[in-house]
Amino acid sequence: MQETANTIVVVDDDADDQFLIRNVFQQTNPAIEVVTLSDGDEVMPYLNTQPSLPELVLLDLNMARQNGMQTLATLRQDGRYGKLPVVIYSTSSNPQERARALASGASDFITKPGDYNDLLKLARRLQKEWIEK
Repeated sequence: MQETANTIVVVDDDADDQFLIRNVFQQTNPAIEVVTLSDGDEVMPYLNTQPSLPELVLLDLNMARQNGMQTLATLRQDGRYGKLPVVIYSTSSNPQERARALASGASDFITKPGDYNDLLKLARRLQKEWIEK
């Protein structure tokens, strides 16, 4: 699979978080296409229907049906998605969760920002690290 320019897949079961993340990426770079999925069990069916890979998957750690760690494991077990950048994000700043996510193949583990300005900074950082690479 090839990468598609400027596509980020956001997997989060919180509609407010989806809305905010979509807005900050559109504010920082309107060329970024943000695809939102509501649970980890939607990731593989979505990716399997796409002609190319997104540049980044932003994956919430805590979701109802399939959590971020389960989704990460599924992605890493499939050779097509082994190198796909997957950033886990969570309200938790627990160092053990971070270490476990990184050891399981996450590209990064970040704590969800508490306000909109910090979310904008995070969007710019992710854009610089994963899209403008």
